Amino acid sequence: MTGSDFDAAAPPADPPSSARTVVLISLCAAAAIAYVQRNCIGVAESTIRAELGMTKQQMGWALSGFFLTYSLFQIPTGWLGERLGPRKTLSIYSAVWSGATAITGLAGIGIVAVWLVPLVMRIRPGIDTAAASLLAAIWWLYAVRLLSGIGQAGLFPCSAVVISQWFPQSQRASVSGWLGTSQQVGAIIASGLTGLLLAMMDWRVLFAVFALPGLIWAWFFYVWFRDRPRAHTAVNAAELSLISRSADGSVSSDSEQPDETDGTPTPTPWLALLASPPMWCICGQQFCRGAGYMFYASWFPTFLQETRNVSVTKSGLLTMLPLIASGIGSALAGKLSDRMLSATGNVRAARRNVAVAGMFGCALLIFAAYFVQGANTVVLVISGGAFCAALAGPSGYATTIDMGGKNVATIFATMNMAGNAGATIFPIVVPALQTSTGSWDLVLFVFGGVYLIAAIFWLLLNPVGTFAERSLLSDQA
Repeated sequence: MTGSDFDAAAPPADPPSSARTVVLISLCAAAAIAYVQRNCIGVAESTIRAELGMTKQQMGWALSGFFLTYSLFQIPTGWLGERLGPRKTLSIYSAVWSGATAITGLAGIGIVAVWLVPLVMRIRPGIDTAAASLLAAIWWLYAVRLLSGIGQAGLFPCSAVVISQWFPQSQRASVSGWLGTSQQVGAIIASGLTGLLLAMMDWRVLFAVFALPGLIWAWFFYVWFRDRPRAHTAVNAAELSLISRSADGSVSSDSEQPDETDGTPTPTPWLALLASPPMWCICGQQFCRGAGYMFYASWFPTFLQETRNVSVTKSGLLTMLPLIASGIGSALAGKLSDRMLSATGNVRAARRNVAVAGMFGCALLIFAAYFVQGANTVVLVISGGAFCAALAGPSGYATTIDMGGKNVATIFATMNMAGNAGATIFPIVVPALQTSTGSWDLVLFVFGGVYLIAAIFWLLLNPVGTFAERSLLSDQA
């Protein structure tokens, strides 16, 4: 995205500066880096497992640590981001997850083995040295994945705070779309680059190499970024005015005086949020979208292998197509939503209707895939579904930012935690359904049904006001 994309609304006499473009690039870089570091271990796991002598089950336990803390720490890290500001917290979080990636390669060697193996033998009396060494390596991998999950848990909640402070309402879906696309770019880079680099270097060195960009990013972001646009020397008056404008062109009071605060943290109105129908709807759609997305990320290659007789290698390559389609859909959806908002000033049409169309379109294409036989054709149809599913991503992010008020990070984290719950449950449900029926047909229909339910949640959602104001406990409800 170029500076001109954001400068369209600028006063002609005094063009705005482009500091927010640097902010956008920084957030997108962080998302891509995070997904590279998150996913690279999936490609390298067989190499790691063979060297350390681990079983698949043992590696599975080690890998699961990331998703455990990533889910559990969404709200705590988001809450901390609201209190300390995204400049400090995002820099710390990036350093934490990148540091964890860097030390992954210490499993089973050096001072870690010297210190950890005797500890294992004290905790597990009677275990021999070889078994203790293996267990120590597993513990180390599990610990660093736990730490990586904690660091990455705060990335998107705190990014939501940055978007709410640095971008006008009419550009938030576009920014969110680029953020979603960057996640897919990171996942694709991890899939392709990890295998190539493993042919040239030891896996332990590989993790240190992948960690370096995240550490550099943490330093840059802390030095350059400021929590409030008004505090940044690169922001001129025209850009500050643009950032402060609402969808109808008026100046938002929250953004107009971004630096004026008494320093007192705003308490999170948990009771009001729990009684807020829009909050339930935004979390419900995220749960469904998280569940649906995991079909691509977990069982889609197996689905192709068992239903279309595709080889393991080809299934891996074909699985990249839905991910690419998802990234493209996310970027285009953000732009579409913001253009609709600028043209109509109607938040409901710009946010909700785009998402509803995407969810229904995805469900229809998934159902249509049942009638398609060819492997390449079914992948194209399901990739079309992935494209449609991605249309709701920027709307979900932007709606949470628009309606989050002063608790954007915490509310975004709550929504994201709901999505992670769906992503955790669905990979378990899929094999249960497939095993019980002996067919993938029911899985496909459940997959489409999940997106239909997401569409219903969006239909019930009115993205106007704030979540707390729309609570059943509020006088304004």
